[in-house]
Amino acid sequence: MRGWAMRVSDLITLYDYYYWATKKILAQAEKVTPAQWSGPPPIGDHSLQQTLVHTLNAERAWRHGWAGQGYAEPLPAADIVDAAALGARWRAEAAAMRAYLASLSDEGVLGPFYDEDVPDPYILWQVIAHVSYHGMQHRSEAAMLLTHFGHSPGGIDMVFWLDGSA
Repeated sequence: MRGWAMRVSDLITLYDYYYWATKKILAQAEKVTPAQWSGPPPIGDHSLQQTLVHTLNAERAWRHGWAGQGYAEPLPAADIVDAAALGARWRAEAAAMRAYLASLSDEGVLGPFYDEDVPDPYILWQVIAHVSYHGMQHRSEAAMLLTHFGHSPGGIDMVFWLDGSA
């Protein structure tokens, strides 16, 4: 554990921020053209659509695994025609994630999470935190694309959320 651990309340706070920042990204993504949404990106390797759908798919897949629900079939990016459709899917996932986090105990998040691809178990709180950091990476990539398209999401750093200034 490297001497410290997150409590459930810390994880809930982390995800409150996560969904706030995601909402800001999606609000700006609703302003892009269809070509900007799903077309070849002017920078980076993936379209805005691919980047954001991947982020949601990763979140869903991990949560299903933590909850013992088996493999979550990825949502095909082509089926998510715009940011509004993705936002609806993400709101449903956020509700499921919040319910999952609320079901945890501080002792429980210190326990192991086994992944069949990894020989040693992870500690549950670490992979829950990891997913939020993974989302941060891809939100940053999405923000870069949105800014290039003239639709910057503005400040999405956690400090902006903490002080309520963004």
